[in-house]
Amino acid sequence: AAALGGAAKLTTVDLSSKYLDWSKRNFQLNALNIENFQFHAMDSLEYLNYAARKKLNFDYIVCDPPSYSRNKGKNFRIDKDFPELIEAMNLLLSPSGTILFSSNYENWSSDFWKKKLQEVCDPMGLKVLPRPHTGGDFELDPSKSLMKAFHIEKK
Repeated sequence: AAALGGAAKLTTVDLSSKYLDWSKRNFQLNALNIENFQFHAMDSLEYLNYAARKKLNFDYIVCDPPSYSRNKGKNFRIDKDFPELIEAMNLLLSPSGTILFSSNYENWSSDFWKKKLQEVCDPMGLKVLPRPHTGGDFELDPSKSLMKAFHIEKK
């Protein structure tokens, strides 16, 4: 969507090469030249650390981490590791940038996610904005929705 909307630069990161190939195929199906965009098959935290070393900056970051993953013997659990993820993204976010953070972690409600995100974001100078409305395509009660999404911006 960002590429079709005219994004000048776009970076896609996924641990799975299979899903990156799927992304590339979707770009091609939408008549987008994949050579204009970057694709990295690596752990997101590893990429964020790499991007910080390269002093990269992002205006908009879409972060949809798994609830659980395993890479190189290291476990990632969203309920335990999301603060590290937010901190790493914050270091790369431009002064007027936004993070769209989403999770389908079933054990936390939207309200609980918002509370936990605020606890982590406030000391970093980030604000958690009301979550975007999912629109008419979804008939679930928002309080029972599996997907929770939040915009996070610099204060």
